[in-house]
Amino acid sequence: MRGAGWRHCPGRLHHVAHEVPGHWDDFPGLYRKLAPRTVRFLVADKLNHDMVASWFIAAEWRSRTATECAALEDVWHA
Repeated sequence: MRGAGWRHCPGRLHHVAHEVPGHWDDFPGLYRKLAPRTVRFLVADKLNHDMVASWFIAAEWRSRTATECAALEDVWHA
């Protein structure tokens, strides 16, 4: 997970990106909280899209509310 794809991310997002999902007690909950910041960095093209996608899959993003899923799908297809 280490690499150029995450080096421009400040604070918590950078820390989360360098740990495996099993490191966290509630990885899906943590990624839910970090989703807005993650999406902003993704849209600004400061993150590796494949890495972000794999972490959202690990965070079970499809189990979120219909509104959240629709918003994330809009980002993926933009």
